[in-house]
Amino acid sequence: MAADDQPASGPAIRFENVSKSYGADEAVDDLNISIEQGELVVLLGPSGCGKTTTLRMINRLVEPTSGTIYVNGSDVARQDLQSLRRGIGYVIQAAGLFPHLTSEQNVEVVPKLLGWSKAKRRERARELLALVGLEPNSYAERYPRELSGGEQQRVGVARALAADPPIMLMDEPFGAVDPITRDRLQGEFQDLQRSLRKTVVFVTHDLDEAVRLADRICLMKDGGVEQFAAPEELLSRPATAFVEKFVGPRRAMKRLGRLRVGELVRPGTTALEHAGTVGVDVDLRTALAELLRLGVTTLAVVGTGGEPLGELRLADIVALGDEA
Repeated sequence: MAADDQPASGPAIRFENVSKSYGADEAVDDLNISIEQGELVVLLGPSGCGKTTTLRMINRLVEPTSGTIYVNGSDVARQDLQSLRRGIGYVIQAAGLFPHLTSEQNVEVVPKLLGWSKAKRRERARELLALVGLEPNSYAERYPRELSGGEQQRVGVARALAADPPIMLMDEPFGAVDPITRDRLQGEFQDLQRSLRKTVVFVTHDLDEAVRLADRICLMKDGGVEQFAAPEELLSRPATAFVEKFVGPRRAMKRLGRLRVGELVRPGTTALEHAGTVGVDVDLRTALAELLRLGVTTLAVVGTGGEPLGELRLADIVALGDEA
């Protein structure tokens, strides 16, 4: 079977010996990675490492100098450009909204190009505005200038989802908003991804954001891959000196932010006698802060309905930190 005739059950995106040069400068050097269906992969690294170039080659905003990129088994260079891009949602840092269109009209752009009826476009736009936390009756008729930065980013995400693309490309989508709004948007996007399970390629230079969101992180340097692994592995087992330096001395705390209380819960009821409880889905960094705030060594763990599930011990969290 030819490589570009692979079944869609294979990787959603595959880079095969892909390079991109600008004159003597090699932006991406012999890249070989695969991104699975429904996976959220973060391209991470310092400025100039090649992460944005890599992202833009997927929808051919940038053409590779050599090598082949496959989307759902087909060589993107052989696909009709407009058809390729209509199947890939694209979100950039500044939202990129059309200033002369309302929020609803911005979301309708791709469905309109696809020939959807006015009623179907409007229904889809309002459905998506609600999905990203913008009540349609309040936000549908607002223009971008009437929205905050966070609200503009939500409209940008809704627009990218409008035609239900299987793949989404996100280039520093939350980088232009304040830290509090950014944290909220990250949490909302996590919830959205859990329900939709799109294949997402997400560019950031922020390690904390990558650890929070990614199924796997592709850490890049000088156009190449230093390590491509799950966040837990990247933090606990850096593959190179560059990775170890990039994740930094606080990598143990970052790892705790990725793990959940449910991974360390032990049978027991002694903690119920103390004042402290913690939810099973809370991250271990938050749980550690609660242990220290209360000055206790054990917390009772409760489920989503408040039912007792066991206990969390400070010693177990400390042991995890020692492993990192």
